[in-house]
Amino acid sequence: MRRWKHFYYACLNGAELPIDFPIIPLGGSSLEVAEIIISRHDKSWEWFRSLLECSPKLQDLSSSRMDLDTPWHVLKRARLYHRAFIHSVDCRNLLARAPQLECGRFAIPKEPGPNDTMPSTPLLHNLTQLILDTYVPVDALVDSLTLPSLKHFAVHYVHLGPSAPHFSFPNFMSFLTRSSCSLETLELTVSYHANDIITFLEHQAIRDSLKVFRLTGCFRACIDTFISSLIIPWPSDPSSAASHPAERCLVPKLETLELGPPLMTTDGILSEMVLSRMRFGLDPDMACRLKDATLHLTTEAGHEQDLAQLRLLQNTPGRDFDLKIIMNGL
Repeated sequence: MRRWKHFYYACLNGAELPIDFPIIPLGGSSLEVAEIIISRHDKSWEWFRSLLECSPKLQDLSSSRMDLDTPWHVLKRARLYHRAFIHSVDCRNLLARAPQLECGRFAIPKEPGPNDTMPSTPLLHNLTQLILDTYVPVDALVDSLTLPSLKHFAVHYVHLGPSAPHFSFPNFMSFLTRSSCSLETLELTVSYHANDIITFLEHQAIRDSLKVFRLTGCFRACIDTFISSLIIPWPSDPSSAASHPAERCLVPKLETLELGPPLMTTDGILSEMVLSRMRFGLDPDMACRLKDATLHLTTEAGHEQDLAQLRLLQNTPGRDFDLKIIMNGL
């Protein structure tokens, strides 16, 4: 066992560890990657905790249990599954104990208790990727963090519906300003207000750096204004550098875009936006280089013109971009 570098164990039926399970070496293990999936009340957790505590080379941990005695301070990558049953204050406390962490993904299935207060803001210089799979609002958690190196951020609400809380873009913009980071990838599965997105995409931490934007969630009103803000008008004089509006449009470096479901717009506006982005992507002198688009259209909304134009684009000979169209019912 001393030479093990990868360790995986999964048992959700409460079974005890086998009698012949290896004894943890006194000199410590060489473990670098571990994934432990057990039930919340599994008595074998003490053995796993002892294993982790004597693994100074551990860098990557995925677990269904959260224990603050785990050596979070040495980790570079961490993932907690929903069975860990943590809340946002737990997540913040874990991050504060993981100064070397570069990538983190945490499921947050419950609200903090009445006596759980969010401590002062930790400054995490190394964290470049943070993904939150949540059942509850995480505004307080985001507001407690400062992540100057953050490149990839994602919030996925597991249960979305008419009563789902709206994602607070103003709160998120305050976080970006405080962190002074430059996001390259943003993935949001949230309930949202369309007008907030336009203001948000104009933020300095987003506008000039964002390359991947995935916005899927719950918004059943028309979002024409938002889609129109992404259109790049064709310049009247393409030979003039001053006439290239791509440099002044929202998120000019966008390469990957996913929108919906449901995606409710006036017929024709989606195809106009995609065509404008991909057309500029064919010009090497342009900043816009949309290479991959996924659109979730609703069958009830009526997208005949959009579908006709987008199908033509899909069948363009020699195209160097990928376009996916997914039809969804309301």
